[in-house]
Amino acid sequence: MSYSEPLIRQLWVFLAFSGVGFLLGAVYLGFFFLRNLFQNGKAATVVCDLLFCLCIFTALFGAFLGYTDGVWRLPELLSGAAGFFGFQRTLGALLSPPARKAAALVSGCANAFFRFAGTRAAALQSRAARLCGRLKQAAGKRRAEKEKRRAERFAEAEKKTPKKEKKHAKALAKPKKKQYNDNCKNLDFS
Repeated sequence: MSYSEPLIRQLWVFLAFSGVGFLLGAVYLGFFFLRNLFQNGKAATVVCDLLFCLCIFTALFGAFLGYTDGVWRLPELLSGAAGFFGFQRTLGALLSPPARKAAALVSGCANAFFRFAGTRAAALQSRAARLCGRLKQAAGKRRAEKEKRRAERFAEAEKKTPKKEKKHAKALAKPKKKQYNDNCKNLDFS
């Protein structure tokens, strides 16, 4: 084993963590785009920042497990930070303004679409409400006609039945209190 092997290994670890930091810079640019997409959303900013912190933790945890056997060391963190700031000063500086303009364009188009869709939805809602009102009226008329026909049929049936049957039907409908009371008198509870 020569003296240069640990030095070369440390150089590779430094470059790997710098690459992880560079990739995290690209991820940050994506979250920057999403954050600018919601122009007036403080909640969107908080959510994007929390998700980015989760991405940082996951990436660094994986890198530390892969390259340093899970040992968290300051030089590797600093090399990751160097990669991140390297991205921010090079590609990030070039891509941030177009990302901001693209987010504004997409947001404007989405707002115009949702405004248009909202007016169409309101028109459809009013048409559906009118249609439901008409359907309720038609159902009410049908129900009323059905009740009227039923009442007419009942009236015709009443006219056709003889008076004796009507009296008999009324007698059957009345409760027989006398019989019940007489039956109760005959009961012996002693």
